[in-house]
Amino acid sequence: MSGGDRPAGTPGRRSLRVAFLGNDPWSVPPLEALAASHHRPALVVTAVPKPAGRGSRLAPTAVADAARRVGLQLAEVETVKRGAGFDSLAASRPDVLVVVAYGEILPDAVLGLPSIAPSTCTSRCCRSSAAPRRSSTRSCSASSGRA
Repeated sequence: MSGGDRPAGTPGRRSLRVAFLGNDPWSVPPLEALAASHHRPALVVTAVPKPAGRGSRLAPTAVADAARRVGLQLAEVETVKRGAGFDSLAASRPDVLVVVAYGEILPDAVLGLPSIAPSTCTSRCCRSSAAPRRSSTRSCSASSGRA
């Protein structure tokens, strides 16, 4: 068996430092799949709580709720383009960025942070639990036109 064929958690297999950016409820299954893998996110970035419902109580994003539930480090930020959001993301020293329904166009400064490459999904393919397997390159198969 080669190093890439070893099961998760096997000695000799390198875990990646993952920074996950997402907001929408359909970002949760890919986050949970990563959290259960040996590529557990070092940081989860999501939007700050926003007023919702009657009484406009502040409500966290679905991603914030999921990150707390599985015990991941969480940054709730206004933006990752600058300021505290960018600083938190940079401090996590990611090997890769996984971006699922984040809702913000990411500038080159953010896309240049990972030591390997960002991974984005611009399609609703990420709703399925199979999405993390399909989005292991720069974009998932549905957004790149590959079958």
